[in-house]
Amino acid sequence: MGGRTPRHHELIYPGYSSMTHKRREREAKERERLEQMLTYERKLWDAGVSHIAGVDEAGRGPLAGPVVAGAVILPMSNCYIPELNDSKKLSEKKRNRLFDQIKKQTTAIGIGIIEPREIDRLNIYQATRQAMIDALSHLSNQIQHVLIDGKPFSSFPYPYTAVVKGDSKSLSIAAASIVAKVTRDRMMVKFHEQYPLYNFAKHKGYPTQAHFAALRAYGHCPIHRRSFRGVREFFKDFSDEFYNWKNALEQAERGDGLKKIADHIAKFSHTLKSEELEELRLIYQYRKKWLLRQHAN
Repeated sequence: MGGRTPRHHELIYPGYSSMTHKRREREAKERERLEQMLTYERKLWDAGVSHIAGVDEAGRGPLAGPVVAGAVILPMSNCYIPELNDSKKLSEKKRNRLFDQIKKQTTAIGIGIIEPREIDRLNIYQATRQAMIDALSHLSNQIQHVLIDGKPFSSFPYPYTAVVKGDSKSLSIAAASIVAKVTRDRMMVKFHEQYPLYNFAKHKGYPTQAHFAALRAYGHCPIHRRSFRGVREFFKDFSDEFYNWKNALEQAERGDGLKKIADHIAKFSHTLKSEELEELRLIYQYRKKWLLRQHAN
């Protein structure tokens, strides 16, 4: 006869009914977490939307290398991937293992890559948007709705929902975050072979002290983002005076002290080039915001 209709969690987790009682108890918490991360997908599935793409990026903040977006469509059933989470919360070893599982279990995967020169031309916001669009374009015409990590874009060519911190709230976005992160990290390891002086295999292009030290010692390389603060100065002949003021601003520990340094810079502005003043202005604004955040915490 027909028998009973499988429950929703049995469709998502094949083999659920055959689990031992002990195993059910051990995995109950993980199932609950993963089911909670299907909230956005379920609402769309219940509305008849079956092809939902999650999309996320890796590499907005680094000084070097591309920005990479991953796009993933999870199946309506068999989307249970234990330990799937925001890529930033996982070890490199676990990300690599989950990446292999995602490739086996997802309906479709797309990757979009925007290179450093294009980032400089577009700006990082537009480059991230374009990387996501490129990743989604590799999913063919299956997409009915997109779940995006972060805030809304001013325009986007697909119906979408923006989910702040979506990589920890949506399984589709979490899977996309792992695809993007693992893909980009592997690219940076390859770049390390080309440019070993910068140790890209370790910091992946992010602004660490070791990375800044390498920039000071060796200058920039072809994959550095020329438009990014911390790299721009290496493309121009900045004066010793600029670096003295730069160091003073970056070492200021209080807002009033930072303001005094800025006032001194203003008095001696006639001794600095316009591009040096603009760079110092950006450094001042960044340090001011950082100090305000520190005070708020």
